[in-house]
Amino acid sequence: MRTLKFFTVIGMLLVSFLLSAQVPATPQTQIPAAPKVIKKLPEKQQAMYDQMAADLKLTEEQKTKAIELAMERAVSLNEKMKTATTDEQKAEFKKASSVEYNKKLDDAFGAELAGKLKTWQKEYTLKQKAAQTK
Repeated sequence: MRTLKFFTVIGMLLVSFLLSAQVPATPQTQIPAAPKVIKKLPEKQQAMYDQMAADLKLTEEQKTKAIELAMERAVSLNEKMKTATTDEQKAEFKKASSVEYNKKLDDAFGAELAGKLKTWQKEYTLKQKAAQTK
């Protein structure tokens, strides 16, 4: 679970950094269309989604949806974290974000494929951490 949280936090930070430069800071910001955002993902993150799509035999549409959901989560959590004043609030926001994200994955892909996506992300994160410690 820690690795998923680590991967999630890193992904959210990358996405929020990218989006903060692209999206005006207004209360009713909209998430940019996925194809435009996908082209602007860092190479490592794009490679991760490409590998995920290949390993899980996802269609381009499914891969795009997975990226959209991850980016939507990152933007939402980033906005909420700006209002957090305590570590407890931050933890609550992260947990709520995770629950909401998992539900959206289930709704978008079905429980079986969503489970495979989550498992793949955990394994990928473990591999990345192992590679960094060598």
